[in-house]
Amino acid sequence: FTLNRKQSIVFRLICRQLDRVHRDESGVPQLCQFIGGEGGTGKSRIIGAVAALFARKGIPHRLLVTATSGTAVANIDGVTIHSACGFSKD
Repeated sequence: FTLNRKQSIVFRLICRQLDRVHRDESGVPQLCQFIGGEGGTGKSRIIGAVAALFARKGIPHRLLVTATSGTAVANIDGVTIHSACGFSKD
C-alpha cells in the first residue's frame, strides 16, 4: 500500500498498538481508532492497509471495521455501526 504522510501516521499508530499487545496482551487497553475526513482523503486506503496487516499477522478476527452507511461499508468490507452494536431501527 502506498500511503501519504498523514495516512502513514495513522497506520503506524495502529502498528504500535499491535506491538504493545504482542508484548503484553493483558495489560494493553483496546484501541478504538476513528478515521474521518472528506471524501477522497484516503480513509478506505488506510483501512485496507490495516485489514491487510491484521490478515498477514493471522488475526483478522481481532479487527472490527465499521461505517455509518451501507455504501461506506461496501467500500471497506465492514459492517454498519448499528449492526455491530446490535441496534435496531426502533
